[in-house]
Amino acid sequence: MFTSLQPAHYLRAFPASQFVDDRCCQYPSKHCKKPRAVKRNGELHRFCELHREIANRNQRKLDRKRRMRKKQLLLSLKYITSLCGPNT
Repeated sequence: MFTSLQPAHYLRAFPASQFVDDRCCQYPSKHCKKPRAVKRNGELHRFCELHREIANRNQRKLDRKRRMRKKQLLLSLKYITSLCGPNT
């Protein structure tokens, strides 16, 4: 018969602090006891709503910086090639 309980010897080998509740937010830099947000399909996100908002905001900021760097690089390459003139 299948049971979700772990054998007693396994549980004694690890302190209780090492077990993470799968239903709690898994934000890496802080211990957050808030429940994980639920996806549209019913599965759980890794973070709670607050930490999802923070992570999404940070990701958008990083993406914006990458796009700007790429755009500046392309503009500088165009400028350099315009200074060099046509290839002969």
